[in-house]
Amino acid sequence: MVVTKNVVVIGDGAAGIMTANKIRYLNSEKEARVTLIGNNVKNFCRSDGPQIALRMKNFTESLKPVGFLLNNGVDFVRDEVTQVRPKNRLIYLKSGKKYDYDYLVLSLGLEDAPEKLPGFEGEAKHVLDMQHSLELGKTLENLAEGTVIVATNGASAPNLMGFYELALVYKEQLSHIKSKVQVKFTSPDKGAFPVPELSDFFAEKFRSAGIELVTDFKVTSINQKNKEIVSSDNKKINYDVLVLPPQLKTRGFLANDELLGNDGAKNISKTKLTVRDYDDIYIAGDAYDFLAEELSGSFVTQARYISHRIAADINGSFNPEQYAGSVTLSAMTGLSKGITVSYSYESRPKRPLESRADFRFKKHYSDFYFSSLLRGII
Repeated sequence: MVVTKNVVVIGDGAAGIMTANKIRYLNSEKEARVTLIGNNVKNFCRSDGPQIALRMKNFTESLKPVGFLLNNGVDFVRDEVTQVRPKNRLIYLKSGKKYDYDYLVLSLGLEDAPEKLPGFEGEAKHVLDMQHSLELGKTLENLAEGTVIVATNGASAPNLMGFYELALVYKEQLSHIKSKVQVKFTSPDKGAFPVPELSDFFAEKFRSAGIELVTDFKVTSINQKNKEIVSSDNKKINYDVLVLPPQLKTRGFLANDELLGNDGAKNISKTKLTVRDYDDIYIAGDAYDFLAEELSGSFVTQARYISHRIAADINGSFNPEQYAGSVTLSAMTGLSKGITVSYSYESRPKRPLESRADFRFKKHYSDFYFSSLLRGII
């Protein structure tokens, strides 16, 4: 007799939707009951953020209802998780309901942490959600002269490549209208990009585009009155518009001593994507990238790895494969060219070659994202 396993995925962002869909795709409903818990009404294709801000895409193309994106047989529970008790295999929800599980996937993203960066709130702009992308677009449209600083503050920032894309494409747009706006880019690393093999490429791109690059500059505070960002060694740079990813932190209940505790990085397996010694609890998406501090946007390979691993276990087969930390990132590098780069824990990226094909792929990425990627088909 087949015993139906309960697979619960917490988080209805890209990682959660893709994982739930792929598990459903790999297992019959008799083998697995798949439940996705989240409280989003719509899913935003975050990769489109720069294009929305730069008025290259209508935001309506970048949003789809979560329910529409789920494969048949995935149960969607719109609620909020307040507690997970792994020893009892129980999940408690804000509504008062509770769920048990045989397999649990934590893909619930991150929380904003404005307290980590004084002066950020109400001042810095970004492109990580639809509302902020639209707001940045309006700000840039109304800017006639001055300095736009695009800054990054760490390798694990969600859609890190999007900030490089924004700077390069925006600067090329300005060149066509002979604007008085200057663009600067600051990096907390010694090079232009946190992955050393890509630093020279971006440094050269910035130089040829006329973008001033400031390296070894980690933003630790923002002086709103003087319109300046301040680094860890008290260097200061003035701006008129500041674009910077928000400071983030893991969700509160994950800090439970039975889960991540106070030092989450030590309690995740980079080769199995599991939490502590549990072989039935996985972590994926931004929540994992933030702790691993090596990857950005690797939800695709994580969802594939976790879903295949759970499917193999349900079917009673052994899957010795380890997670390699693989990630593939694409970006526009101007108004007609783009790049695609791939790397992993062990395999370092090669110097990217720009092409029109990569530009077109990134421009229309949301079509692929919604129709195939999130569906678990790829």
